[in-house]
Amino acid sequence: MVKYNEETNELDWFSGESSYISSPLPFFVWHITDRCPWRCPYCFARKSGKDFPAKYIEKIVRLSKKMGVLKVDLSGGEPLLNYDLFDIVNGLESQGIKTTLTTTGYSTLDKLKRLSEIKSKFARIIISLDSSNEKQQDALRGDGYWKTIRTLLDVLGGTSSYNLRVNTVVSNRFIESNQWRSLLKMIEGIAPKEWCLLQPLYFRRVCSMKGYQVADDKFDRFVKQVSGCRGKVKIISRPRLVYGPYWVLDQDLFFRQKTVENSYESGFSIFSSPAVGRAVVLNSSHRF
Repeated sequence: MVKYNEETNELDWFSGESSYISSPLPFFVWHITDRCPWRCPYCFARKSGKDFPAKYIEKIVRLSKKMGVLKVDLSGGEPLLNYDLFDIVNGLESQGIKTTLTTTGYSTLDKLKRLSEIKSKFARIIISLDSSNEKQQDALRGDGYWKTIRTLLDVLGGTSSYNLRVNTVVSNRFIESNQWRSLLKMIEGIAPKEWCLLQPLYFRRVCSMKGYQVADDKFDRFVKQVSGCRGKVKIISRPRLVYGPYWVLDQDLFFRQKTVENSYESGFSIFSSPAVGRAVVLNSSHRF
């Protein structure tokens, strides 16, 4: 039994209360596009350059409702590059499904303004920052990344009117550079709902992970260190073994479960019946 917790943006499990429901797939990540201008070294997203087929969006929305989905993370690639983003958001909202948007803000100013108009619809708008220094940030993810993020934040306005999360990938390089203190100070100025520290997932097909992987115990110690120094910002963490196994929907119309090792242990097509989908999820080796 599960229900969505609006305050934490998490799933709460196992209660006899009437507000909890039975759902085999309460959450998935929808890769609505593979297009992205950045070169993040630990990115494991596909680079096909394609958007999710528009003609199947309504089908996904209906299927999500039938499968008992409570929350969808709209991601990519850069989701703002998908022309159907706002139709997807409205469709999921019409079914009572919460959405989060993981974005860098790479888009036209007009589209950013349109995003700002509906920002309160999202359970979270999620951005990534790795440094308080523009040159260091751009060196990691690509020229112009810093200014793109700053423009997005300027257009969205004060965080009192929407729920912002800042993600930071905690790599070996990040820990050893000791730049987190200046980044924390900057994030406190941004005033997000929370600052999320992410342990990099190791993916076999990502060749640039050397220097970015961090051992489990080292990550845990770092999170404790940062949490002990925090001021106004709420700090949460995502160890790889906790958030590693999750379900994604890709452009080829398949739901797949990504594991910590980036293997696919199970999956099903959107053309499968909801009963088949439920059976695949329930029989998978990793569950929510």
